[in-house]
Amino acid sequence: MGYSKYTEDIVDRWVEDTREREAAFYRQWNREHVPPPPPAPGDIYLQTAGKLLEDEEVFPAPSTFQFSAVVNRDAAPPELTLRRKSQRLALHQNAAGLYTITGANPESVEIDAASGAYHRAYVIHFVEIAQIERIPGLLDEIKRLTSNPPGWTREHFDDFRTRLRDLLQKNSVPENFAHGLVEYFLAVQCEANQDPAFEQRLEAAYVIMRKFAPVSDIAAGQRGRIALRRAAWAAIEIKRGERTFRHSQEVQRTRACERSR
Repeated sequence: MGYSKYTEDIVDRWVEDTREREAAFYRQWNREHVPPPPPAPGDIYLQTAGKLLEDEEVFPAPSTFQFSAVVNRDAAPPELTLRRKSQRLALHQNAAGLYTITGANPESVEIDAASGAYHRAYVIHFVEIAQIERIPGLLDEIKRLTSNPPGWTREHFDDFRTRLRDLLQKNSVPENFAHGLVEYFLAVQCEANQDPAFEQRLEAAYVIMRKFAPVSDIAAGQRGRIALRRAAWAAIEIKRGERTFRHSQEVQRTRACERSR
């Protein structure tokens, strides 16, 4: 009985020592041969001069644009790819941690910012026009629209958007500027009709137009927006006056007919 217990203790110690040696061997083997798992993907965003970039930004051309990538502390390192026309180029940061893009000519480029499997897309427009309002024919198109409120219809806005888009494309200006103007005039029409949706329309116009502040008085300050607002409201008041005058004439004709009877 005692011999059996003695033998069992020896076997147990041998098995335990063997397990420890095997575990130590596999730990060392894993360190030497198994690559470490990649860092987890994390949120990534771009910033310039301490300001977070919007998904879409506008800069004058020619200009050089510098920015940095920010990721979570333990996230995978940032990997940035630039898509310019049909080319895809990897971007590399300098010693200061900054990336540089040069826009020598009017163009739109895309930046794919990735941290592991997480991706965020940015669009950068380089615009050559010093002031968009100086594009020949742009103010004429705005006057064409404001000459016919408040009877604006979907066809009016679609035609206005198409004309502006074609005009802007000829001058290498993103068509989003046209979308912002359409949203603005939609807000004016909603306000004239006492539709509470005008606040959302006005906010949408502001979000779109503010990106064009460096190249547009309308987008940059109140002066341009007030001028647009006054033009639209003046046209609305004229149209209302015409309707009131026509209604008054119809009332007078009706009364005259009743008297003649």
